Amino acid sequence: MCPCSFSRPSLLDRIRCIWCLPLLIILYLLVALHYGLTCLYNFGPSDSKDALFDAEILHDYGVSIRNVPYIAALIRNNVSSHLVLQIPDVVGLFNVAAVINVTFIVIIFCGIKTFTAINRMQMRQRMKHIHKQLLNALLLQTLLPVLFVFIPAMAVITFSVLEIRIGRHANTVSIMLAVCPALDPFILVYFVRSYRTQVLKYVDGVVSIFCQPRLPQISRIYYIPAVQIISNPKITSI
Repeated sequence: MCPCSFSRPSLLDRIRCIWCLPLLIILYLLVALHYGLTCLYNFGPSDSKDALFDAEILHDYGVSIRNVPYIAALIRNNVSSHLVLQIPDVVGLFNVAAVINVTFIVIIFCGIKTFTAINRMQMRQRMKHIHKQLLNALLLQTLLPVLFVFIPAMAVITFSVLEIRIGRHANTVSIMLAVCPALDPFILVYFVRSYRTQVLKYVDGVVSIFCQPRLPQISRIYYIPAVQIISNPKITSI
């Protein structure tokens, strides 16, 4: 009898049950809805933000911020004689930070569990190597938004809290956010050998089609054998 029959059901088997997967999808949608509503209502336009950002946006882009929709986080406002703490924005920052931190915790937990499970599994060395390649690619794909989205966004927020004006350089966050999905498949192709080999074969086939040398076309080739005729053979006697 197989020894695996006495083992407890794994976490993956519990996730695959008929009721657990819809719950995970609903949880994901609720988190996404919470994140979107936080950005919409907590970071939405206000009179204090209009008064603070209108001159700067008008100077950099020639557009009045009062005429365009926007989202912005403002922790405190010192336009008047005393500091005013912006409670909705502070609550929104805590909500966004909580979602991001929980996401990082789940990523780290799942990464450690997956790496430990791969090392403990009894399989051929080739299959284990393929699993490690996929794990490394997935980890780097997870870290890609951290480098291209979270860190630049956190830098912009930090500069705004410290009242350091960066002007149009804040658009770097939007540019890197657009570049991030384009770089995502290159990580998988680079680190997984089977994908990389297949892509190289495809590229080599395309290059060979467009770059092969063209020979002159010959309609017909006639072959005429050469025959040597000896009219007067010389006969020598012994």
